[in-house]
Amino acid sequence: MSNTNQQTEIINISEHQSPASLAQTITALKTRYMGAHTALYEALRDIYAAYHVYILNATQAEREKNRAVLDQKCKDNDIGTNDQTTDLHKLVKLVVTVSPQLTSGYVHVFSVARELQKTPDEFPGWLKDAGGIETVRKKFLTDGKLNPNYESGSKREKNRLDKIASARNALQATCCTIGAPVFAGASLDPVDKPTECIAIAVRNPDGSIGIKGFISSKSLIDSAYLEHATEQNRKAMPAACAKSAATVGHNVGHTPAQSPAEDLATIADRLIAD
Repeated sequence: MSNTNQQTEIINISEHQSPASLAQTITALKTRYMGAHTALYEALRDIYAAYHVYILNATQAEREKNRAVLDQKCKDNDIGTNDQTTDLHKLVKLVVTVSPQLTSGYVHVFSVARELQKTPDEFPGWLKDAGGIETVRKKFLTDGKLNPNYESGSKREKNRLDKIASARNALQATCCTIGAPVFAGASLDPVDKPTECIAIAVRNPDGSIGIKGFISSKSLIDSAYLEHATEQNRKAMPAACAKSAATVGHNVGHTPAQSPAEDLATIADRLIAD
């Protein structure tokens, strides 16, 4: 089957007609998506090139003439501007008319590329290597410098994943196994390998535990592990404080704290007394 026929049948999907096989449909859709993605980057490159030719690299006289054209075109198309609207922003507003948010995003990317001295020919490859439009918007400020909030966000995400992994490792052993017959009639999908899930459980006064249901959401499972790690750290805090107090007390030649009540404040009093 030719690519033309594949694309025709893909279009027919929206018309509720029978398409080609699913495998052929996936291949054709992927080809069209990648083509559209490439076309977008090329269109952005051309906008960036136009900015270089008509504004950035133009003579002062040409630049003023082209600014007048931008202003008139914005007026003709009822595109709002003010004294703070840059030439680049006006150009993008005139080309990208879908939404102000999209326009601002593209202007941000173009500004970063300009500050990093990327040429129009380098632009598509740089944008791809940098992670794409959204990543560039988050990672860089418009002056081309790295966004400190992006770096701290990455560190927070790494810490979160590390805590989840640590909790998973600590809970590798199964505390108990309940036979399948106990859940006869429960709405449980079959699995072909051990699969994590969250149980909605009830602890009874007699020590027994009732299971009300199961949740298989990965995000909730990760959240449960994260909460477990946080809870374990919280429980370890008093012991860590007591240990620190004992160490300080030992270093100044006094008997270490014997209870949580005799904590760092008590040690501080001793140091002041000395």
